[in-house]
Amino acid sequence: MTRPAFARVTFRPLVPADWPEVAEIYRQGIESGDATFETEVPTWDSWNTGRSPDCRIVAEMDGRTVGFAVLSPISGRCVYDGVREVTIYIAESAR
Repeated sequence: MTRPAFARVTFRPLVPADWPEVAEIYRQGIESGDATFETEVPTWDSWNTGRSPDCRIVAEMDGRTVGFAVLSPISGRCVYDGVREVTIYIAESAR
């Protein structure tokens, strides 16, 4: 069996204009039943509010978004200040 050639993956900051692609990848995660307990894709504003603004990236292959990663605070309590949850989603087409 031959292995497929690996595509070059690039990373860059996630910006609001990426939301349609990020939302689609998130939807795939919801449908898998393995990635989240959410049942619907949130709006950009809702999703944006719960994520750390300083650590959001998208992964691209051949100019298309194939994944994203973000950090999210786990609690508003001061004892957890600086503690973050890592979230990584990969598009079905890139797995």
